[in-house]
Amino acid sequence: MAPPPSRATTGIAGLDDVLHGGFIHNRLYLIEGMPGSGKTTLALEFLMEGARHGESVLYVTLSETIEEVRAVGELRIWWSTKPGNRERI
Repeated sequence: MAPPPSRATTGIAGLDDVLHGGFIHNRLYLIEGMPGSGKTTLALEFLMEGARHGESVLYVTLSETIEEVRAVGELRIWWSTKPGNRERI
């Protein structure tokens, strides 16, 4: 019997439970949904979890401005764009 595939945690405990530990490594996942359904939040949670584990991360979007992405991050308290407390995104 083959060992279970290694998984990357999503950073969202309930989703990791549903996915039996997270996304399977070396697979491509398409996240689809209506505006406001949480696609960007999911993507940023996943990236922040990778960054917490010392991984290099990259977010590419063709439909959102940097201001929109920052606004989502500020709502989730991932980073702050207040003067003197800026992190590069």
